[in-house]
Amino acid sequence: MAERALYHNDSEPPFPFDDIVPSLDWLPSSIASYQDPDKADWNGELVAIIDTVLVFAGARTSCLHAIEYHPICAALVARLNSVLCSLGLERYEIEIVLRGTASRGRWIFFVTRKHSRRFIWPRHLTHYEIGRNLDMFTAGHFPRNITRPRGASSIIERSSLYSVFDEVVLLEYLTPETKQQFEMFNRRKEK
Repeated sequence: MAERALYHNDSEPPFPFDDIVPSLDWLPSSIASYQDPDKADWNGELVAIIDTVLVFAGARTSCLHAIEYHPICAALVARLNSVLCSLGLERYEIEIVLRGTASRGRWIFFVTRKHSRRFIWPRHLTHYEIGRNLDMFTAGHFPRNITRPRGASSIIERSSLYSVFDEVVLLEYLTPETKQQFEMFNRRKEK
């Protein structure tokens, strides 16, 4: 979906929802089990689960999370991949890609498709490359000086009001033309 909707790449085959959905009857209750009313302001487990499902379905190139959510995502990735394998759809398998330096305590991980041509695979990524992996329009807009005028684009899941996607944009780079492109890109992402 992301390949077609965001990048106009029609060479990627569409995700076979009709073939897979009957084998995912367990998924809604699994996702619901992570909704914790005591964590109403931020529920990282639920966000990591939703992000992983969006990558699985091809709605995102990848997602990025702190290592504390690895066990939850690893279990979900294994279960989703087993569904794909049982249906002979291995080309859509997803995987966890560890990044960071353990000695500095900054382990993070991406979830992406094993055969993604859009995902940037090298180990040491710039902020720009990380943003591209996350389907950001303004990849690299990660200001060290927080006083620079900036805006944000967010996609919020309606029922829980959890943020599914957030992006910062430095306003100094939004010309009328790029602002229009940014708005169109975000509409395609929302759709």
